[in-house]
Amino acid sequence: MLHPYFTASKHSDNNFHGGGLMNQTTPKREKGQALVEFALTIPILLMFILGIIDLARILFAFSQMMDASRQGVRYGIVDGIETGLPQYLDCAGIRTAAMKVPGLVNMSNTTVRVYYEHPEGGSITECRSGLTVWDIRDGDVLVVEVTGAVRPITPVLLAFTDSIPVSYASRRTIVAEGAAYTHEWPEPPAAPASFSATVDCSRATNNVSFTWTPLSPIPDRAEIRNSLSGQVVVVLDNVEPGLVTNAYCNNCATIAQEDGFGMYYLVAYKGSAPSEMAGPPSTDATVSCSGAPAGSGPETGGVNITGTVFYDKNGNGSQGGNESGISNVNVRVVDAGNDGSLGTSDDKAYSQVTTTTGNYNFTGLSVPYGLSGQVFSVVVDRSSPSLGSKLPTGPYTTTTSPLANGQTFTAAFGFDDP
Repeated sequence: MLHPYFTASKHSDNNFHGGGLMNQTTPKREKGQALVEFALTIPILLMFILGIIDLARILFAFSQMMDASRQGVRYGIVDGIETGLPQYLDCAGIRTAAMKVPGLVNMSNTTVRVYYEHPEGGSITECRSGLTVWDIRDGDVLVVEVTGAVRPITPVLLAFTDSIPVSYASRRTIVAEGAAYTHEWPEPPAAPASFSATVDCSRATNNVSFTWTPLSPIPDRAEIRNSLSGQVVVVLDNVEPGLVTNAYCNNCATIAQEDGFGMYYLVAYKGSAPSEMAGPPSTDATVSCSGAPAGSGPETGGVNITGTVFYDKNGNGSQGGNESGISNVNVRVVDAGNDGSLGTSDDKAYSQVTTTTGNYNFTGLSVPYGLSGQVFSVVVDRSSPSLGSKLPTGPYTTTTSPLANGQTFTAAFGFDDP
C-alpha cells in the first residue's frame, strides 16, 4: 500500500517505483500571482486610457477654438456695414460670430479677444466702442483670439490642475477704405481740437474766416468742405506761405448771401491723393450770420414744427385718447436752404428724440432773409430702437408748405400697436 503523499508509476519491468511527494499548492499559487499582476497593471492601464481620452478632449477643444477664431475673423474681414460700422470694427458682431461654433467646449467659460496689430507687428489697440476707420486703417491686421478650458478626468492631472487652457488666434489683413498706412505717417495726428468759422452778414457777399488748431506735423495740403454736400470750399496748399503752416484761413473763402450758410469741416493731407489723408476730418464748424444783410431788418419769431409719434391702434392716422405716444424716436427736420428746394448743399438739418409722451417740438427754425416762406421736410427715423419692427400706418415723412416766421406746422406719425 502506497503512502497517500507518495506517487508510484508502473515501468516496463512491471514493477512500481516511487516518484516522490506531490506538490498540492501549485494551482493556488498561480491564481494568486495573476491577481497581484492584475492589481498592479490595471491602474496603469486605466491611467493610460484616461490620458488618451483627455488628450482627445484637448485636441477637440483646440479644434473648436480654431474654428471659432476663424469664424470671428472671417466675419470681421467681410466687406460690409453692420450697426453703422465696417464689420472689422463691430466688436460685438465678431464675438457673436465666434461663439456660434457648434459644440464649443465650456461655452460659458470661453472668452473671445479681438484686437488689432500693425502690419510689421506690434499691437495697436483692443477692439472697443468709439474706434473709427481713422484708428484702424487699410493694411492693419485683425486678430481674433479664442480661449477656453478643459477639465481633465485623469487623476494624476487633477492633482496638479483642474483646468487646462486651450487657445487659438487667427489673423487677417484688413482691406478697407480707411486712411492708408504709410511709414511716413505711422500714426495719424489727432483731429483738430477746434475748427470755427465766422462771417459778417452785413453784406450780400461775405468773406469767411476759418480758424483751427495747428496740426503737427504740418500737412502738405488742407481742404475745407461743406458738410452736407462734401463740396470743397477752399484748398490750402503749403506752397502758399503761412496758410497751412499757421493753420489759419483768414478771409480765404467767400460765400454769397444767397448761397446760405451751413456746416463745414477740415481735411488734411500728406501728399496729394485722397488715400494719403494725414488725419481724421475735423468736427463740424457752423457758419452763422452775426447780423442782417444791408437794407434788411432782422427777422423774428422763427418757424415751429411740432407733433407726436404714437401707437395707431385703429390705423386712422390720428391719435386718440387711448393711443399712447412712443418715446425715444429720432425725428429729423431738414430745411430747403435759400433756394426753396430740398436736398441741395445749403440745406440745414435738425434732429430731436421724442419725449416720454411721444412728442417732438422744433421751435425758432429760421427762414433765410429775403424769402417769404421756407419748406421743411419732417422724417421719422424708422431705425430708432424704440420702434423695433413696428410698421407705419401712414407716411413716416412729410413735406411742409412754405412757412413764414411765426407760423407753426404740426405732423403726427402713427405706427402699428405692439
